Amino acid sequence: RNSASPAPTMEVEQDNRRSGGGGPDRAAQMQAQFEALVAQGAAAMAAEHGYIRSDPVTGVQLSPADEATLHRLLLERLYAKRLRDFDVADALRAQLRDAGVSVNDAESTYSIRPRTSGQPNHHGYTRIDDGSIVLSPADQATLDGMLLERLLAKRAREFAKADELRQKLRSAGVIIDDGANTYRVVPPEPPKPPQPARPTHH
Repeated sequence: RNSASPAPTMEVEQDNRRSGGGGPDRAAQMQAQFEALVAQGAAAMAAEHGYIRSDPVTGVQLSPADEATLHRLLLERLYAKRLRDFDVADALRAQLRDAGVSVNDAESTYSIRPRTSGQPNHHGYTRIDDGSIVLSPADQATLDGMLLERLLAKRAREFAKADELRQKLRSAGVIIDDGANTYRVVPPEPPKPPQPARPTHH
């Protein structure tokens, strides 16, 4: 992995259920705090989420970028739980698990499993929408390939690549729920109109 992921937002899919957690003001305040901690780096995020690595650090070495992404996911999950946004917290736990990171909430610890040599040949996601959007065999094969590629990227802890694939799928109208291992196909996002050129003054 050659570059770190961009600072994320704590947005969720529109159909995620919310359990309430202090209203929009508290959510906006926590979003601002989250982004500030992400900007400060891995040490600041680790100090805030409070989870300690429990496995021998000599077992699996992470690059600085991957370590920052790991702490970002742990922090984002902590804030989701504080906002009682349990759907998002579960999806983030699933994303960590797919990447080989086991979280123990009772002890506030996490451990990283070594990568295994065997690779899955299917992504394991199930389509759950009403099927009103019909995909051609070629489009379905492309979709399945991208879902599998993203799963392999997460298991290899290539988080930037996994995030990029998720965004490409979203732009194509594929909404992923990592917590439930499902996806929906919706109308793709319309392309953004080009910005008009500003006149220059001489």
